[in-house]
Amino acid sequence: MRVDVNCYMYNVQSLTCVLQMYHIMRHSLEGKLDVRYMFAVDKWPDYTAILGQPKEDTPGRKSVLNFHWNEEEGLRTLLNDGSLIDWAKPFIIKGIPVGGIPIFQKAFEDRGVVAEMGKTYMPFYLHKTVPDIKSVAMDDVTVGPMSPEHCQLIQQTWDYSDMVGEPDAVRNSIRHQLTTFLSSCVTDKQGNPLSWVITDEFGESQFGFTLPEHRRKGYYTLAKRFLIQRCLEEGHFIFAHVVEGNEASLNAHKKLGYVFEETPNCAFFFVTMKEG
Repeated sequence: MRVDVNCYMYNVQSLTCVLQMYHIMRHSLEGKLDVRYMFAVDKWPDYTAILGQPKEDTPGRKSVLNFHWNEEEGLRTLLNDGSLIDWAKPFIIKGIPVGGIPIFQKAFEDRGVVAEMGKTYMPFYLHKTVPDIKSVAMDDVTVGPMSPEHCQLIQQTWDYSDMVGEPDAVRNSIRHQLTTFLSSCVTDKQGNPLSWVITDEFGESQFGFTLPEHRRKGYYTLAKRFLIQRCLEEGHFIFAHVVEGNEASLNAHKKLGYVFEETPNCAFFFVTMKEG
């Protein structure tokens, strides 16, 4: 699958799904995932929709489902196929275009499940050079990849940790990401993390965080710049999801040269069974 950055200008909502599906397929083929994935299409060979999801459950962790579709009827076919999705177990649907929300909500209603929805912006870094940033005092800090030994710190500072799974399972997942995918971390002279951001199996940069006592020092921008540099060196497409209302993160991405829609263009769902 080839991803052309120029297609952003024409169909950002399609690119939203394409990038995630591309990376999860690529990492599956490269053996970089900590769980086996399966992929299904609405029809063959002229498919119009794809579903990607873990082939088996990971104890203590909710499965993440990814969809990409060119035709709404193809998406409905996948959602209505009773053999594909286990609606009796909680799961997460990640990064779908807002235009598809009504189709998913209808499927949730038909299956009798509850879905908590959030909306995100999807910033893209479309440049081929590392961004210039204002001077950041480097006398007392260094920047480099984040150590897997700090996986618990990421878990403790991630707002969605409890919604994704049990503590041990989430921590193991983060450790796997730190040992497998690109990351960036600003540390003090003692090696203590101050600000960080890492990439995941879906290709996006996430878990961005700066310790409160070290904010407004440019450390997150520094960490992000280092990650962009590494992604460019390895030929990765650079994107993120920023939850609606997180103005600080949006401003940081804007200063680095990311482009994004003026309104949220993606959605995610945490799906659970109705009580009773």
